[in-house]
Amino acid sequence: MFGLPLTYQDFPAGSPVQPHTVQFNMEKLCWAALTIGKPLKVDLATFAEYSYYEALFRWNMVKASVDLSHPPVLKNTALFNALDPTEKGGINYYLGMIATKLCADRVLGIPWLIHFGWMQNNHDLKMQLGKSAPDLLGLGSNGRWNVFEAKGRNSGLLESVAKTAKDQANMAISVDGVSCELHIGGVLFREGANGRHCYHWRDPQPDGEEPIDLKTDRKTWAQYYALPYYFAKAQLERPSDAGVGVDFIVSLTDDAFEFARIVIETDQDYSNQFGILLQNAQLRREFDQANTNADGIIVKLIEEER
Repeated sequence: MFGLPLTYQDFPAGSPVQPHTVQFNMEKLCWAALTIGKPLKVDLATFAEYSYYEALFRWNMVKASVDLSHPPVLKNTALFNALDPTEKGGINYYLGMIATKLCADRVLGIPWLIHFGWMQNNHDLKMQLGKSAPDLLGLGSNGRWNVFEAKGRNSGLLESVAKTAKDQANMAISVDGVSCELHIGGVLFREGANGRHCYHWRDPQPDGEEPIDLKTDRKTWAQYYALPYYFAKAQLERPSDAGVGVDFIVSLTDDAFEFARIVIETDQDYSNQFGILLQNAQLRREFDQANTNADGIIVKLIEEER
């Protein structure tokens, strides 16, 4: 098990009890890497061809950048430390989102994180001048949406960086007509002489401006499930290839697979299947199985079985 030290500030009364360390295994880390990603720019019809390589790219970036050989501590690899600042900046952005996803899921019961930038483009929103947008919108297993800004830094926690994350997270946003509940700005940073990875987050009050209203649609969920769905399908159709060149297997629970199939491959109404998925997500969170995540995506590492 790995442990990500967590500090927090300004959460409202009644929030879940905050642990000082967020614990997760390798499967959870791989799940976060595969499902956070970057907003997809390709059509879903062509995505299947590249899902295998996209999954490899995401997980290998984590393994190349994060030293996983000394649990529970996470720290930089020598390869990461040798990169130039621009390269580190891009990877830190990705690692910051992964840390945000792990903390959101493990602490707050928020397994689904959707890129705000993709939602913004999908809805043709016009941002207010001078207003920076948050990175992510997160749906909890309780059915409520939340706002997240995720940052990653290769130094200690700077108040200026934490404040910027906080400011970007306080945008008033509603999803499907309901105001977002939490507005969290988070920072992945390095602490101490060995550069241990740590995380800090804050929950500012939303600003008093007119909220930006977003609506989910099938594209929202097709975006989220595309990679694991196509990856799982490829493994079902070509089981002899499973594990060749990759140290993990991805599958979906029956309800998640059916939901993904409907939103990706049909024009059918998906509301009933989504209700089932949300209900089962709450049950999966309560049981907290090692490889099965609340969103129905199952990641199993197979390195030890070779």
